Amino acid sequence: MNFNFSDIITSNLKDQHEELDLKSITLDDELINKIRSLKYVNGMGCPHCGGTYIVKYGKHRNHQRYKCKNCNKTFTDFTFSPLNGTHYIEKWSLFIYCMIKGYSLRKAQEILKVTWVSLFYWRHKILTALKQINVQKFQGIVEMDDIYFPYSEKGSRHIGNRSPRERGEGYKNTIDLEENKVCVLAARDRQKNTFSKVTCLGKILKDTIDKTIGNKLCEKNQLCTDNWREYKGYARKKGISHHVVNSVYCGDKNYHIRNINNYNMEFSLWLERFRGVASKYLNNYLSWFKILDSTEFKDNEENVLNIFIKSCGYKVDETFDSLRTSGFSI
Repeated sequence: MNFNFSDIITSNLKDQHEELDLKSITLDDELINKIRSLKYVNGMGCPHCGGTYIVKYGKHRNHQRYKCKNCNKTFTDFTFSPLNGTHYIEKWSLFIYCMIKGYSLRKAQEILKVTWVSLFYWRHKILTALKQINVQKFQGIVEMDDIYFPYSEKGSRHIGNRSPRERGEGYKNTIDLEENKVCVLAARDRQKNTFSKVTCLGKILKDTIDKTIGNKLCEKNQLCTDNWREYKGYARKKGISHHVVNSVYCGDKNYHIRNINNYNMEFSLWLERFRGVASKYLNNYLSWFKILDSTEFKDNEENVLNIFIKSCGYKVDETFDSLRTSGFSI
């Protein structure tokens, strides 16, 4: 697999005496085959209709194009991927590096020489793909907890149905929860398989827990939570062994929720750098942090390459317009 090496020193980093040695990924046959094997696990099929009668149909921007004989539509290996329609494929690896480093859009703009507006959509197209990566089943002891964020319509031109508030107001996990709090349910086993997703507005209920995460737990799991009654009801309903603990004390040292509490705290601190996130994008940021956590926040070439391949291996049909006009949904 080939890499083009280029030293990029940006003016905004010179005063920090920081030099970036970034690597631009070349879309050679080996890399494209890896993307194809992830995207077409059950064999190549038409992304439009799912048909399997496919023939080669010339080239598009030096990449192989195909034609489906069932629906007569053409496609490439990057159709319905974040790279679809982009004019700067060679810069995506550098942008992924910036995402791992946690650079702001303005800082990434100075490095890549692409407008921050375009980079905003790049970010969410990548995250739309990555949030499709999910844990299938938990193993052994599972810690579960909920965390709350204020409902936000950041970026919307017309905000109604609520009174104004101070920046950052409501970010603390309080007992007296209002209905405009967005609940995120997070769970993690001792193998660091992690699940986190926006579940509802207001306090979470046992039916919501079952709907959100029920298919990932079974009777073999041992659930550790705080003493919220809905967790007790959910565990009883599913027939799962349940241990009620808190972050300070627990009867058995093997049963605690320190791991998930630390994960939620680190996510909250990491999220603060964005100075408020629109609730409709919160699931994307949850997926972003989960990927960074799984790579231990290492900005090496292997992680950049893996994120690049994974983001291209899942179907993404989002466009600039659909991202901009989308609304909050659970």
